[in-house]
Amino acid sequence: MTRSFPGVFKGTARAQLDGFRREREVEVEKADTWTHDFSLDATTPRAEFHLTMDEATANLLTDCAVNILDAEGAAVSAGSFSGLEADASVALPAGSDGGKYTLQVVAAFALKKDSEKWGFTAEERYLFAAPSAGKVEAAGGAPLRLYCGVPAALSLSFEGGWPAPPQDLHPYGAVRFLDTNLDDRAPGDREGRLVLEVPIRLED
Repeated sequence: MTRSFPGVFKGTARAQLDGFRREREVEVEKADTWTHDFSLDATTPRAEFHLTMDEATANLLTDCAVNILDAEGAAVSAGSFSGLEADASVALPAGSDGGKYTLQVVAAFALKKDSEKWGFTAEERYLFAAPSAGKVEAAGGAPLRLYCGVPAALSLSFEGGWPAPPQDLHPYGAVRFLDTNLDDRAPGDREGRLVLEVPIRLED
């Protein structure tokens, strides 16, 4: 990688796989409601969803609810789109080793005919109970230094592996660069100040 800012980065880099994810375009026809069933377990006890729609679709709606229902149909999370985006999340209750849930999107159209065909983008994330840590090294195991305009080769490895992903999902995470410069370290930056996060997405 190449640093584009003046100066020299001196610090560390940490890699971590946080869970499984996918992003897809959802198309809904002749309905005002869309649902997606999913499960949580001891490996992935938490789920997060980020939904976006374009302005043309948003202009057709008076509201758009985004809920998460449990196996009995009770809402464990209730929200709605704010502008063009919506977020929803759920975690297994303490002491539970698994559960089935449903993500529910309910659109309120100003005109019924507009529900003939509509859609949005959905990003799903299922977070590991124990993230998988990786190792980031500079060439030859040298201290990590990134000089402005000078390409630096870094190696990334995961010795312990990670759980097998469910169908259509892929592992994701990030390499996080921590500046350990003592001169401008703020309270709470004892292990270094986060200055850059590079996504890891392992897809086919």
